[in-house]
Amino acid sequence: MFRNLVLSAGLCASMTAFVVPVQAASGSNDAAVQRKADRVFQAVQYDARQALDHAYNLESFKTPNTPSWSMVALQLNQLRAEVNDMTRRLQHLQRISPHAAPLQQAAIDRMSRSVHLLSNYTADAIAFADSHHHDLWNLTYQRYLRDVGHDARILTRTADHAVERAKLNQEERPSGGNVRASS
Repeated sequence: MFRNLVLSAGLCASMTAFVVPVQAASGSNDAAVQRKADRVFQAVQYDARQALDHAYNLESFKTPNTPSWSMVALQLNQLRAEVNDMTRRLQHLQRISPHAAPLQQAAIDRMSRSVHLLSNYTADAIAFADSHHHDLWNLTYQRYLRDVGHDARILTRTADHAVERAKLNQEERPSGGNVRASS
């Protein structure tokens, strides 16, 4: 299990590379891209909430030998998986970003920065835990967990705002066809 954590930390850190946006067809595809971005925001929101739950669980483990090392390793691996999922989703959002609405582009940028930081702190926590699994009450490790929790909270709020904004935009959009002004 220890070897898996070290390999996982490397994967987590390597998944934060930024992707150069690709050119896509413009015009009518922009609305489809914006709807797609809205759906991906929902998936990131779910992953961010899961990551936050894992961060809370890890932060609650403050005394030696409580819980067991295997429970800590499980939580760290689940956190890593959520971060990697968000990284892949945000890489996709970055590719379609040029055709997203301006508010969506801003949310993508904010979430990308947060996921990058969250990934780094998660990798640090995993690397420390892997080499010091009998010293998890150490202040260095606890600091990594606080940083993970902080960035997970920021990311969750950003994703919540993006999803809420998407819902408001959907309510404002006509459901199809031309809209007539009433007399």
